[in-house]
Formats: sequence, C-alpha cells, structure tokens
Amino acid sequence: MLSMRWGILVLMGLGLIGQARADTTRMPVAYVAISGSSVPLWVAHEEGLFARHGLQVAPIYIAGGSRVVQALVGRSVEMAVTGGGVIEATLGGADVIFVAAHLNNPTFSLYARPEIRQVEELRGKVVGVTRLGTATMYGALLVLRKFGLEPGRDASVLQTGGHPETLAAMQAGTIHAGVIAAPTTLRARGMGFRELVDIAALGIPYIPAGVVASRAYLGAQPKRAEAFLKGFIEGVRLYKANRGAAEKALSKYTRVRDPEVLRETYETYARYMSAKPYTSREAIANMLRLIGEQDPRARRARPEEFYDDRVLRAIEASGFFGPSAS
Repeated sequence: MLSMRWGILVLMGLGLIGQARADTTRMPVAYVAISGSSVPLWVAHEEGLFARHGLQVAPIYIAGGSRVVQALVGRSVEMAVTGGGVIEATLGGADVIFVAAHLNNPTFSLYARPEIRQVEELRGKVVGVTRLGTATMYGALLVLRKFGLEPGRDASVLQTGGHPETLAAMQAGTIHAGVIAAPTTLRARGMGFRELVDIAALGIPYIPAGVVASRAYLGAQPKRAEAFLKGFIEGVRLYKANRGAAEKALSKYTRVRDPEVLRETYETYARYMSAKPYTSREAIANMLRLIGEQDPRARRARPEEFYDDRVLRAIEASGFFGPSAS
C-alpha cells in the first residue's frame, strides 16, 4: 500500500515536471528544521545569493520529514533542506535522493544529570530522544555503542517529544541523560547538567541535514538544480565567514533575540558545516545499518541508491569551490 501511494505521487510529479517553467524564476524550497541546519538556505535567500544565479528562491517551512518528501514528489516544492525520513521514504518507493550534505555528522550532544560523569555510567539507566526513528534516536544508538553499551539491553531509550521536553524529563528525573541540540544545550548547562559527549566530535558519519530532490526533477531541471546548489554553497560559505549575517538570518527565522542563544547555535553548526557539501557514502551506510535494525529492506540496499553527486561534481569541475573549500 505504501509503495502504491509513493508510485501515485511519483506519477504526479513526473507530469508536473513536464510543465513549462520558462515564465518564472521562482523556486519554492522546503526546510524542515527551524535550527542552525537550515541557516545556509536562509542566509543565501536574505543576502540575495540565489539571485546571482537567476533564481528567486522562496523558503517554505514544512514540519515533518515525511511531509517534505511528499511535497518534493508531488512537486509543490522543487528542492528541500532536510534529513530525517529520506532513506525510509526511498525504501518505501519514493523518488527522492540527497544531492548534497552540508552536515555529515550528527550535530547533537549527550547531556546527563550532574552525578553522571561518563557514558559508561548510563548502564541500567534511561536516555531520552525526541522521537523513535529520528536522528536523535540514531545519535543515541551511535554514542551508546561507541562506549560499549547496547541500547535496549544496557540502557533504555525513551522518546520525549522534543529537545525542550528531553531537558524537562532530565530535570524531573524521568530520564538520566538525553540527546539534545543547540540552543537547548545552553539551557542544559545553565541548569547544571553535564555534557558527556559532543556526538559530532566523535566523527561518526551520519547526515542530520542535506539538500534533497527527486531523481525525476534532477533529470528534468539539472541547470536549476545547479543554480540552487551554487547559491546554497555560497550560503554555507557566508555562514562560516560572516557570523553577523548568519545570526541575523537565524534570529529572523527562529524569532530568537537572545544573543547567547544565537551564539550557541551559530558556533555549534559552524564547526561541522562543510562548504564542499558532498554526501558521505559512509554516512548513508551507517544510516542504512541503523534503519535496517527495524526495516529489512535497508539491509539489502546499497548506499549509492540514496544520493547523486553528479551536479556537485560538475560544479567542482567548473572551479566554483576554489582551492580552500572544505
């Protein structure tokens, strides 16, 4: 039934892609997270970087990875900045792939109650994540296993609903530790909780956010996809080089005014954001292994089925990245 539904959406998408778009440069692009992972899109839009490449990008917030995938396949948006649910949707028959990944490490931290000083002390305790099947859950699995604990056997994993809810559950004593992201990390430290692990610093490849499109769209509109990626890459560069512009965009879209919160968010994502945003094959392989614990289709899949870096390779061949991009 799921595959049939995706098939119908794919056919809808193919039909709409065939419609002429020569009369407009407007490009609707979805983003799923009101966080630092979306800032390159916001910065590029606010600073007119997409316009340099002939596009009028319209950022559209869509809550939920599955809804973003449906919007991509149904062609109500052309591209998206998202991460969660892309592989699962593709396994279910959706025609979506990563075309770039500006984040190839899980940008979360594992925080714990102050009496817990190291990950190994979580044996027999409860770790909170936002929801089961999300990047925070996979982050918890990765870090627990890194330190020799098997989730479900040595430590329990409990969904809380969101990052603030994870923090509240730690405060209430319902959980002993939790996987959270900036700027909730700032509040956690202010409440006396201890950062056990900066999960991204472990260097375990995983994609919390990247640029996603449908294969049909890439085939029909390669030049528009290239123009978007050039503007997006310039957005990443500006994010990393110009803190003022990055925090201005972050403040506008998140409606946050607290300078400490903006600083925490900016610095967290600036550390791990890549200005040469190739999708990591190893990251996809890691994600497939984790998803495969629940979905046997992931165990049979190859990482190459979930990303396409041909547009990025063409951009690099043109010299667009320059000698210092990383």
